[in-house]
Amino acid sequence: MRIGISLFCQNYQDWNPGSHRGVILPTSPPDWRVYDEHLRLGDLADPLGFDAIWSVEHHFTPYTMVPDVLQFLTYFAARTQRVDLGTMIIVVPWHHNPVRVAEELAMLDIMLQGRKIFLGFGRGISHVEFSGMGIPMGESRGRQHEGIEVIRRALTQRSFAYQGKYFQIPEMTIRPQPRSAPEDLWDQAYMAWGSPETLRYAAENRLGLLITQGALERQESYGADLDGYNAIRASKGWAPKYPKVVVWVLCGERKQAVEEESAVYLRQMGDSVTRHYEFNNPDRFRGIPGYEGYLKGAEELKAKGEGSKINLYVAGPPDDCIEQLKAVQKDLRAEEFIMVFQYGAMPVEKAERSMRLFAKEVLPEMHRYDASVPAVAARAR
Repeated sequence: MRIGISLFCQNYQDWNPGSHRGVILPTSPPDWRVYDEHLRLGDLADPLGFDAIWSVEHHFTPYTMVPDVLQFLTYFAARTQRVDLGTMIIVVPWHHNPVRVAEELAMLDIMLQGRKIFLGFGRGISHVEFSGMGIPMGESRGRQHEGIEVIRRALTQRSFAYQGKYFQIPEMTIRPQPRSAPEDLWDQAYMAWGSPETLRYAAENRLGLLITQGALERQESYGADLDGYNAIRASKGWAPKYPKVVVWVLCGERKQAVEEESAVYLRQMGDSVTRHYEFNNPDRFRGIPGYEGYLKGAEELKAKGEGSKINLYVAGPPDDCIEQLKAVQKDLRAEEFIMVFQYGAMPVEKAERSMRLFAKEVLPEMHRYDASVPAVAARAR
């Protein structure tokens, strides 16, 4: 089984206390120091034996400070020899010309010299990001679908054109052309799974699935949803595909201490999610087409007086992490895990110790683990 890592440069201690319900947090480290820490962890991925480095596009808050995910990954393309790279995700509606995205992806594909670039796409949820980009949230689904189609054509066709509601692209050819074969490159394209509509769209457009949290809000229908996704793929003659799953992790020798520390950092991560997306403020989603599910979730959070929770995590000594990961794989039929080692206000030294111990004790066992066996068993239930 493949195991990658994710880096997203979160500066949890720097949420503006003046605009977030009076919550006063400690004086923050500067953003450049947060970057130094994540670059330090990223440099460990290749020598420790991880399979890929992923990162995600976000803007304007300390939640995730990677406004250009392809620039971020290009840095690691030059500093690594073996790992693949992936975007989890590029938020397509925020890009005013998707041709530029295709050009940058083609460049990175060339510079990887045969290594893979996984193309993760998404729609976006945060009001502050849509507002800052000058894009109406109600246009997100249409812009996403059109933008992805432009990117697909640009990467898989020698010349292409597109006429849509949001994008009008004359006949053109991007240069440079990608190194990877068109079919291979698009087979490495994925969507963040956050709604039933996204699931159907991904299946019909030959896109794989990325799970961060959203799909788990409908856990009672998860298996049927995934089977339905693969039924659509089968109807088009495509092989079944299973999700890449993001997991927060803290690996340490002392079970109780690790579990207690992990709970603190996971609460901080959930708090950061709530602040960035304003999931406890239903008005941010009210009346916006395509966000009805998020409106319902925000109303439930507000009624309960709760914040977002991180459900996909493993914590404990190496043997516990192994068993927890195998259980998650069986439940979600994951084809690959993407591990997050630093989140919330976790010190980088603790994240590095966790990452090194995980690489030494957990990674070899998970690399030997045949993920296809539990996946087949889960489908048969």
